[in-house]
Amino acid sequence: MIFGFAEYKIDLERRELRNAETLVHVEPQVFDLLVYLLENRDRVVSKDDLIGSVWGDRIVSESTLTSRVVQPARPIHLLWRRRLRSIHRAQL
Repeated sequence: MIFGFAEYKIDLERRELRNAETLVHVEPQVFDLLVYLLENRDRVVSKDDLIGSVWGDRIVSESTLTSRVVQPARPIHLLWRRRLRSIHRAQL
Protein backbone atom coordinates (compact mmCIF):
# COMPACT_ATOMS: atom_id res chain seq x y z
CA MET A 1 0.00 0.00 0.00
CA ILE A 2 1.18 3.52 -0.76
CA PHE A 3 0.01 6.63 1.08
CA GLY A 4 0.28 9.96 -0.70
CA PHE A 5 0.11 13.45 0.75
CA ALA A 6 1.24 16.69 -0.88
CA GLU A 7 4.36 15.68 -2.84
CA TYR A 8 5.18 12.79 -0.52
CA LYS A 9 4.59 9.07 -0.85
CA ILE A 10 4.99 6.45 1.85
CA ASP A 11 5.46 2.95 0.49
CA LEU A 12 4.54 0.47 3.23
CA GLU A 13 5.91 -2.54 1.40
CA ARG A 14 9.33 -0.96 0.80
CA ARG A 15 9.22 1.06 4.04
CA GLU A 16 10.19 4.23 2.16
CA LEU A 17 9.27 7.89 2.38
CA ARG A 18 9.79 9.82 -0.85
CA ASN A 19 9.45 13.41 -1.93
CA ALA A 20 8.71 13.10 -5.62
CA GLU A 21 11.52 10.69 -6.58
CA THR A 22 13.88 11.65 -3.74
CA LEU A 23 14.22 9.11 -0.94
CA VAL A 24 13.85 10.75 2.49
CA HIS A 25 15.72 9.01 5.30
CA VAL A 26 13.66 8.31 8.41
CA GLU A 27 14.52 5.89 11.18
CA PRO A 28 12.41 2.70 11.39
CA GLN A 29 10.56 3.75 14.54
CA VAL A 30 9.82 7.16 13.08
CA PHE A 31 8.52 5.46 9.92
CA ASP A 32 6.21 3.28 12.06
CA LEU A 33 4.97 6.36 13.89
CA LEU A 34 4.25 8.22 10.67
CA VAL A 35 2.39 5.22 9.21
CA TYR A 36 0.34 4.83 12.40
CA LEU A 37 -0.66 8.49 12.30
CA LEU A 38 -1.60 8.26 8.61
CA GLU A 39 -3.62 5.09 9.17
CA ASN A 40 -5.50 6.84 11.99
CA ARG A 41 -5.76 10.28 10.37
CA ASP A 42 -9.54 10.34 10.80
CA ARG A 43 -9.40 10.36 14.60
CA VAL A 44 -7.51 11.87 17.51
CA VAL A 45 -4.81 9.43 18.61
CA SER A 46 -4.15 9.21 22.33
CA LYS A 47 -0.62 9.06 23.64
CA ASP A 48 -1.30 5.60 25.10
CA ASP A 49 -2.57 4.29 21.73
CA LEU A 50 0.47 5.73 20.00
CA ILE A 51 2.93 4.24 22.47
CA GLY A 52 1.16 0.87 22.45
CA SER A 53 1.17 0.65 18.65
CA VAL A 54 4.70 1.88 17.98
CA TRP A 55 6.60 0.75 21.09
CA GLY A 56 4.50 -2.18 22.30
CA ASP A 57 5.17 -3.10 25.91
CA ARG A 58 8.34 -1.01 26.26
CA ILE A 59 8.50 1.93 28.63
CA VAL A 60 8.87 5.21 26.72
CA SER A 61 10.05 8.49 28.22
CA GLU A 62 8.43 11.81 27.34
CA SER A 63 11.65 12.95 25.66
CA THR A 64 11.76 9.85 23.44
CA LEU A 65 8.13 10.29 22.47
CA THR A 66 8.65 13.99 21.71
CA SER A 67 11.77 13.39 19.63
CA ARG A 68 10.07 10.65 17.59
CA VAL A 69 7.00 12.78 16.95
CA VAL A 70 9.16 15.71 15.79
CA GLN A 71 11.45 13.60 13.56
CA PRO A 72 8.96 12.92 10.73
CA ALA A 73 8.30 16.63 10.44
CA ARG A 74 11.99 17.53 10.18
CA PRO A 75 12.83 16.01 6.75
CA ILE A 76 9.53 17.22 5.32
CA HIS A 77 10.13 20.71 6.71
CA LEU A 78 13.70 20.84 5.36
CA LEU A 79 12.59 19.78 1.89
CA TRP A 80 9.88 22.44 1.87
CA ARG A 81 12.39 25.10 3.00
CA ARG A 82 14.73 24.15 0.14
CA ARG A 83 11.85 24.26 -2.31
CA LEU A 84 10.71 27.68 -1.07
CA ARG A 85 14.28 29.02 -1.37
CA SER A 86 14.45 27.68 -4.95
CA ILE A 87 11.15 29.35 -5.82
CA HIS A 88 12.29 32.61 -4.24
CA ARG A 89 15.60 32.55 -6.16
CA ALA A 90 13.81 31.77 -9.41
CA GLN A 91 11.62 34.84 -8.93
CA LEU A 92 14.59 37.19 -8.44
